[in-house]
Amino acid sequence: MKPIVTLMIITGILLSGTGLGRAQNNLMFSGDPNSVQAGLTGGMMGGVGVSFIEDDDGEMETWVNLNLQPELRFGKFGIGLHLDLLVNTAPDSGEDAIRTEDLEFTKIVRYLSYGWKGSKPLYARLGDLSGYSLGDGFLFYSYSNQINEDNRKLGLAVDVNLEKFGVETVTTDLGRLGIIGARPYVRPLKLANLNVPLLDKLEAGFTFVEDFDPDENTNTDDETIAYGIDLGLPVIQTKPLNLRLYWDWATITAQVPQMDGSFEEIDGAGQALGTAATFNGLGLLTLNARLERRWLGENFIPNYFNALYEVHRAERAQALQTVEEKSGTFGELGGDFLGKATLKGSYQYIDDIKYSGVFHAEASIPDAIPKIWAFAAYDRTHIETMTGTYGLFKVNQYSLAYVDVGYKLKEVPDIILVMHYEWSFRENEETGEIDTIQKITPRIQVNFTF
Repeated sequence: MKPIVTLMIITGILLSGTGLGRAQNNLMFSGDPNSVQAGLTGGMMGGVGVSFIEDDDGEMETWVNLNLQPELRFGKFGIGLHLDLLVNTAPDSGEDAIRTEDLEFTKIVRYLSYGWKGSKPLYARLGDLSGYSLGDGFLFYSYSNQINEDNRKLGLAVDVNLEKFGVETVTTDLGRLGIIGARPYVRPLKLANLNVPLLDKLEAGFTFVEDFDPDENTNTDDETIAYGIDLGLPVIQTKPLNLRLYWDWATITAQVPQMDGSFEEIDGAGQALGTAATFNGLGLLTLNARLERRWLGENFIPNYFNALYEVHRAERAQALQTVEEKSGTFGELGGDFLGKATLKGSYQYIDDIKYSGVFHAEASIPDAIPKIWAFAAYDRTHIETMTGTYGLFKVNQYSLAYVDVGYKLKEVPDIILVMHYEWSFRENEETGEIDTIQKITPRIQVNFTF
């Protein structure tokens, strides 16, 4: 049997765990979901829907689909599960009502982990590698090896963080030779036993990443190789504030497929100078910020191996050959207030290219107001100025906004009536004015806490 119709979500399920501790909201720009405090914590997300599946006789069957993704931590040990339960609403005589092939051990366990990103002396994760970065992420940033749940990849990340040196390593697929990466680094002054205030924290690293077979065709020679060097200096390391300066240089060499079936080798390089800060205001307010100045050469894309790399893996190298030399500014900001409200935003602008600004912002208020749950986001491209026609907050055809507002009908478990509002815009060819396209979608959401 095989699914032939896309799953239709009819109910959303989000679960947050408290247990003996509470998982911290991850706003670090490494995107690593395992940067949590030790202790027993848990969380879950998932959904309920309907799938239409063709049986062996070509007949359509209706199945109810329950998808849950619980995550548990026991001290430094963590486990993530993926439970995809399909129940046949009208099974034939002698046929199982539950599809058992989805309940195999290798499909249920998403990942096993020890420690969290940046912990000493060891961090390890086997299976799903969502949100993994090497160093500052100039080459390998918030990568995910799980795009298709029906085609699971068994990845492995192992980081060793010692006083004088360390290494970050990643293998995205142990089942076949896919992508491997490593970043050994050293703290040179500590290695030389020199106690120089501030400077003894200087860190120098070397990153190497290779995708052996982007198109997953062993008959083609299309590997991509990237390497880089970096320097990082923690300027402030206190409980309320951490401030770090960094510099990255990297190069990418790729084999780009041509129309005649051959491959052309192209390469490009770029560098970035930036600062990253984390602020913790007495446990009330947490802020994470990054501001980066980039100088990018031809045929170079920063954060090349990113969260969507596996989606466009086979064609990713082709994008390099259209990239021109440019420079610009990139910034990110994330915040959390008492675990009741979160804010995330990013902005980038390319020098000497008009209307190249891209902005994204989102805010979430899950339970700050009794019985009310809310989420909002705003996206804008083609930005040139702060005000005017191409201003940041000028609503036009390059804008998109959406808001979710929920009301808790029942508690424990929370049953929430959610209204999804979405606004897109387009230019009226006759009047030249901007028309608003509004879409409203109601849904029921269920939240569990355990």
